[in-house]
Amino acid sequence: ALLAVTVAAIGVEGYRTGGLAVACIGASVSVAAKALWWTFGRATCPELTAADAQWVAVQLSQASARMAVAAVRRQAARVEDQAAAQLLAMEASRRPPTGTVGAEVPF
Repeated sequence: ALLAVTVAAIGVEGYRTGGLAVACIGASVSVAAKALWWTFGRATCPELTAADAQWVAVQLSQASARMAVAAVRRQAARVEDQAAAQLLAMEASRRPPTGTVGAEVPF
């Protein structure tokens, strides 16, 4: 469907700016590119047995789970760091300014 929309858009723009020949050439380039992409994709896609395909699926699932765990750990570490920074900032705001501890105020 998207290829048809793309070809139509290229065809209309080509016809509007350069005529029928430009429209046909522009649209055919898009169709040829998609055909090459599909052909190369089919040619380079390995054929796996059902058992091999299942093994690949399990490996990808386990790797995805590890990535999800890593993302959650990173997020939790960021939140922990932010909490620590907030606590340190609160403690720092409650301390007297440097050099004022023990100093007498003259009257």
